[in-house]
Amino acid sequence: MKKLEKLALEKSSQELAGFTHGILFGLHTLAVYYNLRRGRPKSAIVHAAVAIYDATSLYRHSKYLYDQETLVDRLREAGL
Repeated sequence: MKKLEKLALEKSSQELAGFTHGILFGLHTLAVYYNLRRGRPKSAIVHAAVAIYDATSLYRHSKYLYDQETLVDRLREAGL
């Protein structure tokens, strides 16, 4: 398998992971709002912490994809 094919497979898994973390971030922020409205501050804090984790994971997946795009462009320019 060529290097570009491996990178394409990795790209699709990174995109799926980023999408999943984005959805989870949205759901956890809704849970924060819901729990604050219901008077459950401890649950809201837990959901806020997990939302922050999902947001940072989404950022990492996005940064990885950007770095891979740059690498793929360089490989194409080199003819690999």
